[in-house]
Amino acid sequence: MPAYGLRPEELQHLQVRQGRLWCLYEKVASRGKTKPRVMRLLPCDDWADGWRLEERFLTQSCRRCSPVWVAATFGSN
Repeated sequence: MPAYGLRPEELQHLQVRQGRLWCLYEKVASRGKTKPRVMRLLPCDDWADGWRLEERFLTQSCRRCSPVWVAATFGSN
């Protein structure tokens, strides 16, 4: 979450397309809604580059990213 600036809810809406990590979550607000977007490492997180998170996402199951797990772990309602 910190490496990409993700909201807890967005963990359930990640997908790899052509080797890039995308967030397909569309947050709806009074000013409109967000669009699906490519995830980019935040500039302050040089350490995360070496982790190759996109590759890990492809090879590891994300079973723990259920709505119940996200809510319990991050205090979302």
